[in-house]
Amino acid sequence: ITLFINKTDQHIYTALRYMWLLSIAAFAGISLYYLFPGFTIHYYRQAQTAMTALYLPGEGFKLNYSTPIMGHPWTVPLEFPLFQWLAVLLQKISGSDLIVCGKLINIACHIINNILLIRLFKQQQVPEEATFIGLIFYNLFPFYLVFDTVFLVDGFSLTLSFTAAYFLSLFLTKEKRISYGILFLLFATLTGISKSTTFVGVLAPLTAVLLI
Repeated sequence: ITLFINKTDQHIYTALRYMWLLSIAAFAGISLYYLFPGFTIHYYRQAQTAMTALYLPGEGFKLNYSTPIMGHPWTVPLEFPLFQWLAVLLQKISGSDLIVCGKLINIACHIINNILLIRLFKQQQVPEEATFIGLIFYNLFPFYLVFDTVFLVDGFSLTLSFTAAYFLSLFLTKEKRISYGILFLLFATLTGISKSTTFVGVLAPLTAVLLI
């Protein structure tokens, strides 16, 4: 009976793993099929992000870049332009459209998030079946099919947040090695400066759960 149960569990695990891979393929296929150099939602936010990236090569590094949102006389930026610099770099290397490059970064970040979450949940001894079921919903959830495929910093900052959480998990489970703690602080800082709402809404609660 035990052997039968173990074999059944193995079949379920294998099936879920294949379904997870198919869900990633579906996400990538849908995202790339609808990839174009334009905006579908949140036109203002995407335009603000794109304008920041557009002016970065000419203006160079400065805190009060061309698309501020607050402060007198309107010099406080929306976020530190890590994502925008990455989009510009990819555009320079590939010669492709800047908007397309930014969207490709977020699509890649979504796929990277799958790997980070698998490693994070494994560190926390979450059952693999639950992990893959959750990731299947994550890959096919309409919200992420939209927000992880647009020219916004959200998807990129989420990857920074999950990376920070992963290193915190390693720090807590691997005899508290200093290197993991430093990497956690680094990626937590990058999360905060790239998008403060991701830091407050995702990384801070996730950090609290891991510490508890």
